[in-house]
Amino acid sequence: MDGNAAVIGVIVIALSILIYRIQAAQPELNAGKFNSAERSTVSAALAHALPGSVFFGPHPVFVESIQSYWAMQERDIVPQCIVRPRTAEEAATAVTILKRDYDERTSHSESPLLLAVRSGGHSPIPGAANINSGIVIDLRLLNNVVTSDDHLSIAIGTGTRWLDVSNTLDRMGLAVAGGRNSAVGVGGLTLGGGLSFFSPRVGFVCNNILSYEVVLANGTLATASETVNAGLWRALKGGTNNFGIVTKFVARSFPSTKVWGGFLYMTSSKASQLIDAFYQFTEAKPGVYDEYAAGPLVCFSYVQKVGVRALATHLMYTKPEKWPTCYSGFKSIGRLWSTAKIRSLTSATNELDSSSPPGLRFETPLVF
Repeated sequence: MDGNAAVIGVIVIALSILIYRIQAAQPELNAGKFNSAERSTVSAALAHALPGSVFFGPHPVFVESIQSYWAMQERDIVPQCIVRPRTAEEAATAVTILKRDYDERTSHSESPLLLAVRSGGHSPIPGAANINSGIVIDLRLLNNVVTSDDHLSIAIGTGTRWLDVSNTLDRMGLAVAGGRNSAVGVGGLTLGGGLSFFSPRVGFVCNNILSYEVVLANGTLATASETVNAGLWRALKGGTNNFGIVTKFVARSFPSTKVWGGFLYMTSSKASQLIDAFYQFTEAKPGVYDEYAAGPLVCFSYVQKVGVRALATHLMYTKPEKWPTCYSGFKSIGRLWSTAKIRSLTSATNELDSSSPPGLRFETPLVF
């Protein structure tokens, strides 16, 4: 590529990224919408039973909780109240009260009050972790990260973000199968199955969960593992929050040092080469497949405000080795610049977080 054209390409793509991030940083202006709905009997009962853990609009804690959702369409939803349990026992108390209210309403053929459960609040789906005029259980105060004495497992509170997990484990030379984006919550990713940079080697995130601490629908606090409540243990591996509210995970940990990876930025003229490199990677023959190589994230982008088409590819190798053979097809493509380097897992997940800032209205395609 001509030197001047390359410089222009870099400037234009950098400008488009800057515009994207500035747009995401615009503050929420409609503060009046945070006046919550009229309080019901059950929300009053929750506030009485859990003083200091139940919040109504426009209390600052209520407002912060709503404004901290990643996607704007989740911020548009205003619940009746937000319960922020400080312990698993408080979460169990909340469920007991809600179950009592549910039984009372349904016995009189009334519509039950709806409930949503939140961990990191990183879903773009409206209502996934918030509920209009209902009750939200916000688990973000359940955020302890505790390693076992033998370093073979780690207990993680459901409200923890993956940033806090990797920050703890990086210092110890350990890792778990966890989120690729540091801002994602542990609960939603893990209960949904969960893809990780380590998945080619150890499977889904849920495959690495040794046990769950979970509040059942009747308010009972239970443990589910391979030997205790084994059916529930299996059901929670991809069962989301359909079987209870998980308050803690115990995950398998393993030795890990640095990783290598980052973004490759290219002009749109490289599209056919990029597709071919991606195909070659997915068609790796026996003996070539590398379990330390995470699947490439290939992005074809159009930035409408500046009319720019650009390509970005994210590569991640879970060893501190530059340009492993499995990524040779990507290495040969001319690029404007690259952020790929040997780094900590925390650094790698922070970079993916920075590429998808909060506060935008993300579209989610429906798949049938």
